[in-house]
Amino acid sequence: MSSITADELEPFVEETAVEQRRGFRHRWYRTPSFVAGVTILGVIVLAALAAPLITRYNPTSQDLLHTLQGPSGRHWLGTDDLGRDVWSRLVYGARTDLRVAFLAVVLPFMIGTVLGLFAGYYAATTCWRPSRAACPTFGSCSGTCCRT
Repeated sequence: MSSITADELEPFVEETAVEQRRGFRHRWYRTPSFVAGVTILGVIVLAALAAPLITRYNPTSQDLLHTLQGPSGRHWLGTDDLGRDVWSRLVYGARTDLRVAFLAVVLPFMIGTVLGLFAGYYAATTCWRPSRAACPTFGSCSGTCCRT
């Protein structure tokens, strides 16, 4: 049985430490669920941005002679009860959905940041106001926001 000295292990320990310091940005591709999520979201965003290029029909134009048709070469996902192309409506709908999702994240973030900054700056006199405003949202108020 041979013993390993500390000098022989040092390169391995140093390499591991460097790997851990790099963090997620250097090993993101090893997380399959993250890669799958980013890929799916990327495809949706690209399709929404390129909607005029990847669709043949106006999503709101009606063709009452071709209603409720199944998928075909002309209409990839078929048509609805008013003869509108379902693929076009799906892709153009993604544009609206992405705008709403973006605003649903950004607006509460901005409002919460402003309220938090205000409450932190004027902690002694106004700390209870943002927490009281949040009470109906969270259902309970302890009233122990920042009493000292």
